[in-house]
Amino acid sequence: MAIANVADLIQDDGVYVAVEALGKAIDKLNERLKVPRSWFEHASLRGRILSVAGSPKFKVYDVNFGLGRPCKVEIISATKTGAMSVAESRGEQGGIEVGIAFPKAEMDCFKNYFFEGLRLLSD
Repeated sequence: MAIANVADLIQDDGVYVAVEALGKAIDKLNERLKVPRSWFEHASLRGRILSVAGSPKFKVYDVNFGLGRPCKVEIISATKTGAMSVAESRGEQGGIEVGIAFPKAEMDCFKNYFFEGLRLLSD
């Protein structure tokens, strides 16, 4: 978060004060978002970093084969290939569903980085 005093911002050099505060906030965020080298080394063991299956634009929850809308959609091939699946949310307008499936050790590692990323975004 960028912080500056209103009194400083309304001075003649207020734009400079604002830019300086924003620059410091960006530098602080960049420092916190640096990914440890070991994460990339671990990710490269699988032979690729990430592939994605699906799209929110496919509207998979609008498909009706005569039984009504699906309750849940899973992209089964994503489990076998290690891809991340993406679809629009069934229950929330504008939301998305993201699915991943990894062996337990990799899932634990992903979970830790995911929650750390959420924590950084919420600060």
